[in-house]
Amino acid sequence: MDTVELLGNLGLTQQETQVYLSLLERGSLLVSHLGRDTGLHRPTVYTALSGLRKKNLVTVAPKGRQKFYHAESPEKLQFIFGTLKAEYEKLLPVLKAMHQHQGRRPMVRFWEGRNGMRGVLEDIQHTLKSGDTYYRYCSQQAIAAMGRHLVTDFQHWQTTNHIQRFVITDALADWQKTSNMNRSYKVVPAGSDLLRENILMAIYADKVAFGDAINETGVIIESPTFAAMQRKIFMTLYQQL
Repeated sequence: MDTVELLGNLGLTQQETQVYLSLLERGSLLVSHLGRDTGLHRPTVYTALSGLRKKNLVTVAPKGRQKFYHAESPEKLQFIFGTLKAEYEKLLPVLKAMHQHQGRRPMVRFWEGRNGMRGVLEDIQHTLKSGDTYYRYCSQQAIAAMGRHLVTDFQHWQTTNHIQRFVITDALADWQKTSNMNRSYKVVPAGSDLLRENILMAIYADKVAFGDAINETGVIIESPTFAAMQRKIFMTLYQQL
C-alpha cells in the first residue's frame, strides 16, 4: 500500500493528500505555491486546505497580507487512526448483528446440466472435514445415475477422511453389503415408494442438498435451522427402519 492509498484510507481526499504531502516536503507555502506544486486549481487548493485544517493536519500563519500554510506533524495522523478505530469498535456490534441476521436467512444455490449433480457432490467434499458425518437418502437407480457425475476422488476421499455416512436406500448393491465401520445403511420395506423419485438428498453441516441425476439438476439450501430439522427427520426414520 503506497502513501497516497494509506492516507486515503485514513479519510483524506486525493486533493488533501496532494496538498499535505507538498507541505510536508516543502514547508510553509502560499496557496499560489501549492497550486503550482500540485497542479491543482486555486479553488481546489482552498477546499483541500479547509479539509486538512478540520483534521488538524494543517495550520495557517499570517504574514502581513499573506497566509502561509504549514503541515502539522504526521503523528497527528495517529489521532485520526485512533478516532477511526474507536468508531469502528462502536459500529462492530451493529455490523455483527446484521451479519448474524443475514446468516439466519437460507441461501439457495442451483445447478443444471452436466454440473447439476456434480455441484452437489463437490460441495459435500469441500464442506466436510475429516471425521465429519453426513446423511443421505438415495435409491439404487439414483446411485447408478450418480456414478456418471462422481468427482474423480470422491469415494477415495470418503474412505481416507473417515467420513461417516448414514444412508437410507431401497436396496443394497453387492459392494454396499461389505462391512464398513464408516458406513451404515437402512433399507426401506419392499414395495415402498418412498424413494421412487430417484432423488439424492444429503444432509451435511448446515446444508441440505438435492440431486436429480436423471434430469441433471442440483439444489443446495444452506440454513442451520433447516439442516437441523431435516437431520432429525432422517434419524427418526432411520431408527424406525
